[in-house]
Amino acid sequence: MGGMLGKRGSLVVDHSMDEVQLHNMGRGSLKRGSVSTITTTGNDPPIYESCLKGQLETPQEKKARKRSHKIVYCLIFVQSISISISLGVWPYLHEELVPSLTKKSLAWVGAANPFGMMVAGPLFGIWANKTGSIRPPCIAAAIMFITGNVMFALLGAFKGLGTMAPYYGMIVSRFTLGGSSGTVTLCWSYLASSTTVKKRTLSLNFAFIGQACGLVIGPVIQSLITMALPEDIDTAVDWFKWNKYTVTSFVSASFGLVILVILLPCVFKEYNISEKEGAMMTNSNSPDEQSTKFSKLDYGALGGILYARFGILFVAVLTETLAVPVAMDQYAWSENTAMIMVGSALSIAGVLNIAVYILGGILSKRVDERLLFLGLGMLPVVIGMFLFIPWGKNIIPMQTCDTGNETTSFTSVTETTTIADLVGAGPLSLSANEDNQHCSEGCPEIQDWCHHTPQLPEIQFMIGFFVAFIGFASAQSFMVGIYSKMLGPKPQGVWMGVIGAAGSLSRVSGPIVVSYVYFELGTRWCFGILTIVTAAALLGTTLLYRRLVPMRVLSQRDSQGYDGPGAEGNKI
Repeated sequence: MGGMLGKRGSLVVDHSMDEVQLHNMGRGSLKRGSVSTITTTGNDPPIYESCLKGQLETPQEKKARKRSHKIVYCLIFVQSISISISLGVWPYLHEELVPSLTKKSLAWVGAANPFGMMVAGPLFGIWANKTGSIRPPCIAAAIMFITGNVMFALLGAFKGLGTMAPYYGMIVSRFTLGGSSGTVTLCWSYLASSTTVKKRTLSLNFAFIGQACGLVIGPVIQSLITMALPEDIDTAVDWFKWNKYTVTSFVSASFGLVILVILLPCVFKEYNISEKEGAMMTNSNSPDEQSTKFSKLDYGALGGILYARFGILFVAVLTETLAVPVAMDQYAWSENTAMIMVGSALSIAGVLNIAVYILGGILSKRVDERLLFLGLGMLPVVIGMFLFIPWGKNIIPMQTCDTGNETTSFTSVTETTTIADLVGAGPLSLSANEDNQHCSEGCPEIQDWCHHTPQLPEIQFMIGFFVAFIGFASAQSFMVGIYSKMLGPKPQGVWMGVIGAAGSLSRVSGPIVVSYVYFELGTRWCFGILTIVTAAALLGTTLLYRRLVPMRVLSQRDSQGYDGPGAEGNKI
C-alpha cells in the first residue's frame, strides 16, 4: 500500500497489501494508525460497504426501485399463469382439429413454442440493451402473446383451408406464444441491473416465487374450465366451437391485456443501480471509466451453466409434451381425467416450489449457493428422471377397438350412445376415431413397446414427478443467480436472452427427440435418455465448481500502482 526505496534509490511500489481493506471504525471515519480487514460472506465480491451505504441512492429512490421490483414480480406472475393454463394441446389437436394425426406430430407442435423463445429471447435482449429499457420489447412480447392465443382459439377456422391447415396454424400460434415468453428473461435482466450483487439472488428468488405462484393457479384454472365445459357449446358458427380449449386461450389472451396495463409508464418505471455499484467498486466516477476494469468473462464456466440450463429444461418436456399422453397410455385415463390429474399435480408441485424458493433464499445467506445448486437442484432432477424408468411387472392396459355394433365387456354401445356418454363411463370407456371405430382408453396397439414394457406404477410416477420438480425449482433459482453474478455489473439483456435460449433449445429438441423415442421405443428409452442428459449436466457443473464465482471487479488499485493516501492527487 505504500512505496519503498529499491536499489540505486529508485521507487518500488509495494503491492503486498493491495487487497487489504480499511475498516470503518465508526461514523464513516478511520482511527488514525489503525488497519483492519473486512471479511465477506458467501461468494459476493468485496464491496466497499462503508462507501456504498447511502451513496448509491436516496431513500426515495430506493423505495421507488423496490416498487418497480414488485411490479416485475407481478408481471412474471401473470405471464406464468397464462403460460401454464393450457395443458390440452394434444387432445385439442387430435380430437378437435386433425384426428388422423399421431403422437409423432405432437413433437413439432411442442418444439414450436420454445423455438420462438430461442429466436426472440436474444433479440429482445439486444433491443433492451440498445434502448436501455425493457418496456418496448416487453410490450411487443405482450402483443405477440395476445395474437398467439387468439389464433390458437380460432384454429377451427383453418379447416376450410385444408385438412392439415389447423395443424400448421397451431405450430405458428405456438411459435408466436413462445416468442412472447421472452418477457421472463427481460425481467431477469432488469432485476439484475436494479439490484446490488449482494441482494441479487434474493431478488431473483422472489421472481421465481412469483413464477411458481402462477404455475399453481394456471393449472387450477385449466382444471376448472375442463370440469365446467365437459362438452362443446354450440355457437351457430361452423368453424368456431366454445369449449375447454378455446375458452382457455381467450382467458390467456385477457392476461396479455393485463401485462400491457402493468407496462404503462405511469405504472412501471425502471431504475439501474448496477452501474453505480460497479463505478463505486472500481473507485470510478463514470460508467465509461469503470467499463474497462472488469475481469474477463469465464466462457467455459458460463458454458457449463448454459448446458445445465439445457439439461434441466428437459423436465419441462415432461409436462408440456408427454405428461398427459403418458398418463392416458399408462393408466387408461380419459383426456379429461388426465388433464385434471396432471393439472392438480402441477398445482401441488407449484406450492412445493414456493416453499423451496423461500427456503433457498434463507439458506443462501448461510450456505454456499453452489452447494445448494448442486445438492438441492441438479441431483434431485437426475433422481426424478431415473424414477420415471419402469422396472415392475404391472401390465400396461392396451386399447381395444370395435366397429360400431359390437360392445366391450365394460361399456355397451348402442345407436343412442353419444360420445359424451362414453367419455363419462370411466377409464375404459370408448371414444370415436377417424375410421368410425370405437376404442377404449389405454395404450394404442400401434405402440408395440406397450406389450413388453412394464407399467410405471402410479406411486413411482408421482414421486418422480415431485422430486424432479422440486429439484428443477432449486436448480433454476440458484443457477440464474450464479450466472448473473458471473456476468458482473454489466447490462445483461443479451446474456439473459442467451440463457433463456439455452433452455429453449432444450425445449425445441426435447419434444422432437423425446416424442419420437417415446412413440417408437417407450418409457425406458425415453426417460433413460433424460436421465443421462441431466446426469451429464450435474457432472459438468460439479467439475466447474471452483469457477462458478462472481466476476472480480478490478479497482484502481488493481489496475495501476497505488502509493498510499499521501500520493493521491500527485500522479504524474
